Amino acid sequence: MTTAIRDDGRSQRVLSKAIGNGEQYITQLLQGKQPTVPNFIALCEALGVCPSYIINGNAVPPEMDELAEIFSILNTDNRAILLRVAKGFAHNQTKST
Repeated sequence: MTTAIRDDGRSQRVLSKAIGNGEQYITQLLQGKQPTVPNFIALCEALGVCPSYIINGNAVPPEMDELAEIFSILNTDNRAILLRVAKGFAHNQTKST
């Protein structure tokens, strides 16, 4: 989280206010306070990063969030189809590299 906040370039105060919290909120997070889920999501959106980047340090392309959102609204059969297609692409990609 520290890296994403630093890379953002805004001050902790400005970022705190940008996500609708008091001026010291980001400072408190950096000192160990646990954010609520809505505040965590707001912070990720303000920083332009995926939640998994903050949690795991793994940069995830923005398209992954879009794909996850689409996947979440599909019925079971269509999820299975999408997963098979994605696995097919991945298999072909690994064969060509």
